[in-house]
Amino acid sequence: TGLVRPDSGDVTIFGNKLKKSFVKSIYNLGILLETPGFYNHITAYENLKLFTRLKNVKKSEIISSLKQVGLLDQAKRKVKEYSSGMKRRLGLANALLGYTKILILDDPTNSLDPKGAKDILDIMRVLSKREKISVVISSNLLHDIEAICDRVLLIDRGRMIFCESVNELIKPNENAFNIKVMPTKNALHFLKHIDGIKKIDLIGSDYIKVVLSNYSSSELIRLLIENGYDIFEITPVRRTLQDLFLELKG
Repeated sequence: TGLVRPDSGDVTIFGNKLKKSFVKSIYNLGILLETPGFYNHITAYENLKLFTRLKNVKKSEIISSLKQVGLLDQAKRKVKEYSSGMKRRLGLANALLGYTKILILDDPTNSLDPKGAKDILDIMRVLSKREKISVVISSNLLHDIEAICDRVLLIDRGRMIFCESVNELIKPNENAFNIKVMPTKNALHFLKHIDGIKKIDLIGSDYIKVVLSNYSSSELIRLLIENGYDIFEITPVRRTLQDLFLELKG
């Protein structure tokens, strides 16, 4: 975005280098910082009207951007009456003014209540899929990143430690399962003596985590049922972004 001068290297956006052609480079960028700044004593529409003058775009785009973020019916309310989530959505509307092809967001759901955070995530999904806008999110909330992003880049102290598709990252472990089985402790003791199980742990009071070696999940289920155990649930163990980050950082 040009807000921080790089120590080395350069940024290229649509063929334009940020250092040499700053205005051309950011022409298609929409930027939302964590805390968007607005004039509280005037309406949302009037705030965006000021920004259209700064961005040199048509006022007709105000209606379009407010509609995209679901604030069109609240456009005439003063910003001081807005909730934190509504202000964040208004910040998104401002970022969408103009010729936005890349949307850069800084902690877009931070400090929002669950509904406000969900609203922001839903809007980003729509902008990406329907409007074909590339959304780049900077956040420490790895759960949100995991829920919405196609690709993830993990950085630790300025060093890239991982860059991959999210689906590939969190796909289930083919050999690890959480099983809700009764009676749990008896089943735990029984499975510890099975050669086809590599590792076994008690999770909570009624779940067992097993890592299989020579058994398939269907064979394991059959074995437990044949020996009189009741199975209520079996789910593959998925690795989360947080698991990966701590693993790579360690």
